[in-house]
Amino acid sequence: MKKYVLISLMIIKFSVVIAQPEKLIYHNIKTDAAGKIIPWFSDDAGKAYSNAIMSVWHFWDTMRIDMNGLPYYM
Repeated sequence: MKKYVLISLMIIKFSVVIAQPEKLIYHNIKTDAAGKIIPWFSDDAGKAYSNAIMSVWHFWDTMRIDMNGLPYYM
């Protein structure tokens, strides 16, 4: 009896794991009908690209300063 309960629990556990979408760090991976990866931010490619560029700009624009008064990338 214990064997059947254990097998049932394992099947349930694996079916839940399989049903979850794949993640890349903290974003669910979105794909189109052909299985190609599409932007997670927006279905509109222009908005997704703009978000990527603005994120990179924000990273460099707000770079922290080290103890010598220079940005960390120096």
